[in-house]
Amino acid sequence: MSFRLYSDIGVYLLGYYRVHYDNQNWQLLAEDLLKNPSAIPTENRAQILHDVLHLALADGDFMAQALNVTRFLQQDDDVVVWMSGVKVLRELNDIVGPTAAYNAFAGYARKMLTKVYAKRGLNPQRKPEDIEGGLIRAYVSPYACTFGLTECLKDARLLINKILEGSR
Repeated sequence: MSFRLYSDIGVYLLGYYRVHYDNQNWQLLAEDLLKNPSAIPTENRAQILHDVLHLALADGDFMAQALNVTRFLQQDDDVVVWMSGVKVLRELNDIVGPTAAYNAFAGYARKMLTKVYAKRGLNPQRKPEDIEGGLIRAYVSPYACTFGLTECLKDARLLINKILEGSR
């Protein structure tokens, strides 16, 4: 890992305080996470998401860096990480929703959700290989549709039509 501080002292550590690195270390962490998310333990990836969300909420100038760090979500398929990831997307959506930046943010969110949604989908009949798959589906699907992911909207229409046809 190229990230200097985190690779030496941060792995497997959980604490009560947020860690706010300098810009260079945030960039290095973002690159490491994007290259190989699983090189950093699940708990730490979830904590990083939680930290960057709250740092961005406290300091609007940190928002671009926070979004940069969260790009690894598009490759991650861990339920613990996605629990934090969905919280980040939901909180940021609440902030950005009423602004001119919403369309750009929704595009970013769709990009983060595309791969995990393609694997898990909306329809529970795509039997998950494990319970975690069902949990990821439950966390991700509502936001995939909220942010206008085409595949999710299509699946939702098909599911609604199927329900309506069955009630006739």
